[in-house]
Amino acid sequence: MKLVDQDIDWHDGNLVDVHVNGLSAKSQDIRLYLDLYPNEDGDVPRRRYCCVGRGLKKVLVNGDIRRLIKNGKSGNIDFMRIELTDDTEILTVSLLGGVIEAEATDFQLVEVKK
Repeated sequence: MKLVDQDIDWHDGNLVDVHVNGLSAKSQDIRLYLDLYPNEDGDVPRRRYCCVGRGLKKVLVNGDIRRLIKNGKSGNIDFMRIELTDDTEILTVSLLGGVIEAEATDFQLVEVKK
């Protein structure tokens, strides 16, 4: 499913893994594996999602691995935001111990099995 039709924010979650693919190919993408609450209530456990940014234009990944792992149980994502531009989408993930910024043609979010 398409991730957003407008600017959107998430709060609280857990970054499990991040991959940048296709550096030697014609098209690059970024994949973030995230444990997020499926609704705003937070009354159910987090579910695993894969957030894929296709047509990657820019990427910045910076993080303190020890802090990311330390906060991995309670949640190492402070907030996530997607901003729309005329022809790209910009994902910003503020981590408790780092940051991820990626600009891509579009982002999609798919629930995956743990």
